[in-house]
This record gives sequence, C-alpha cells and structure tokens, in this order.
Amino acid sequence: MERFYRLRQKYKVGNYPDKYPDSILYAILQKLDDKEPLDDEEGCWLLDHKFSDLFAFVEEQEQERQAEAEFAKLKAKYGVSYYPDKSLDSLLYGILQKLEADEIITSNESKWLEQEGLAEIVSILEERSQRKHFAALKQKYKATAYQETSPSSKLYTILQNLEAGKIPSEEDVSYLQTKGLAETIAIVQQKHFQLLC
Repeated sequence: MERFYRLRQKYKVGNYPDKYPDSILYAILQKLDDKEPLDDEEGCWLLDHKFSDLFAFVEEQEQERQAEAEFAKLKAKYGVSYYPDKSLDSLLYGILQKLEADEIITSNESKWLEQEGLAEIVSILEERSQRKHFAALKQKYKATAYQETSPSSKLYTILQNLEAGKIPSEEDVSYLQTKGLAETIAIVQQKHFQLLC
C-alpha cells in the first residue's frame, strides 16, 4: 500500500479514486517505475481513463528504449560492444549516429575516440576519408570510369603521387592504359611536359 501511494505521488495521479494495490493502475505504475513496456491493454486503459500525461510519459519511455536498442545495435555493428557506456548522452552514441548517417565527425570527437581506445571506429573513419579522397582524385584526374573505390587500389597510389607532383613511372602509365584511362594519361603527359619546361 505504501509503495502504491509513493508511485501515485511520483507520477502525479494521487487524486485517482482507486487506492488499492490490486488495481490496474498500480500494475501500470510498477511497470513504469521498473521501466518495463506496457501492453496494449494497459496503454488503452490509460487513455480511456484520461491519463494523457501518464501516457505521454509511457511514450517517452518507449522512445528511450528504442534509442537504447539502437545504440546497442550500432555498438555491435561497429565492433565496440565492449565499450561500457550505455547512456544515450554518451559522446559515443552521437558519433555512431554520425557514422551511420555518413556524416563528418569533429576533430574533438576524433581525439576522444583515440583517447578512449576505440581504434575500430578510428580505422573506419580513416578508410571513409581515404575513399572520399580517392573519389575526389578520380574526379580531378578524369579517372571516374575506374569503378574500384578501395584505398588499397594501385590507381589511388598513382593519383596520390600525381597530386603530390610526382610523375608516374612507365609501369604506372601502362597500368592506366590497361584500365582505359586515356584522359588521365593525357593529364599525366601534360604535367610531365610542364615539369620539363
């Protein structure tokens, strides 16, 4: 009886006439306090008895449960399930959401990941950055016909060297020819002649 009274006060339903612990309201308040989901019948009962504020609280709890499940899923997906923080206010949750949405993280977030020893995420971010850089170089040097996107690609190395002002070797030019990158070869030749003059 004492707990029911405290729960009624906590959830601001003290003026409800049913004050007995065997009531459905007590069962609902216990579930809310234990952060357990309500079944459909209990949710309908709240609405039928005009407990709209309490029902809104139930919906908030459900959204929080879903966010916690999403956080756990993201931690598993990115290989950091071992990380102990489960709080939705965690910096890690925000970073994982950004990673999932393919958004850029800040330098402070990157430093935090390194400080926390979350190497898995740091390596994912580095690879994404390299892939974007590779795509930009392919665009710049007219090599977009080449479908490979991996930063370990020989073409990426050639384009990086070209970007750094180094002239590709004959072997590199031959590689470009085998990939049908005539426009890239023309750019290489133009750069080569510019360096000679």
